[in-house]
Amino acid sequence: MIDDEFSAAEITVGYDSRAYANKDLLPVWLEEVATGHEPSAATGHLLRRELERVGHRAPDLARRLKSTLEQACRAWAYMLQGIVLANAGDIVAIFHEYQLQLGWDLRDLFRTTLPCARLHTSEVSWLVGRVPAVLGLFLSERESGLIGLVLEREHTQKFDADTCALFLRNAVTLLGRPELASHVEADLSTSASELVVREESLPALGLPHSGFGTGFQDFGLTRADLLPALQAAWHGREVPVPKRARSRKE
Repeated sequence: MIDDEFSAAEITVGYDSRAYANKDLLPVWLEEVATGHEPSAATGHLLRRELERVGHRAPDLARRLKSTLEQACRAWAYMLQGIVLANAGDIVAIFHEYQLQLGWDLRDLFRTTLPCARLHTSEVSWLVGRVPAVLGLFLSERESGLIGLVLEREHTQKFDADTCALFLRNAVTLLGRPELASHVEADLSTSASELVVREESLPALGLPHSGFGTGFQDFGLTRADLLPALQAAWHGREVPVPKRARSRKE
């Protein structure tokens, strides 16, 4: 019924209510929660915004549906709050930047708010960061291997952007590609357009598998593969380049 009335009033502009909630409302709600607002406050802000939006387009409809809209928004938000509460806190994770199924508004959080570092090569763009634990739900999806791995759930407080960058430098060194360490970025304010311009000069990853895996008849890097680099970064240690790799580089 609500979808029919909204469509007749040309409010959702071709979206059904589920698509509109996922593509327009969810990014705003998650961004507010991720940047420190209480879930109830984020819900109230969205509700006021939606009532105002409907009121501008169809005042009579807004008055008739105000109670229904309030119930729908609050039920939707309670569901999201349950997911957030079940995945409270933060994690340290590594994941493919462009395979993660999030809108661009949420991706901007990795550059502007969350402590993250990036390794960008001609084949992959890996992000490592201390992110909300709820993001871990997205990492088990598969493209070419898992989209990402949860590296740490408990000792996350030390992982600022610089520590995440140290982990990535340690990881490529231990994986036999120390020359890639100079391509690790701790400052992610570089715009997407600048990254495209630099694409031709980017190095190749040069590893047998660029994805992530569980290790059980699975291809890709596992948490066990990356644990030595993670532990060294947690202690603030830079892994030295092996002599053999150093001589090849020279």
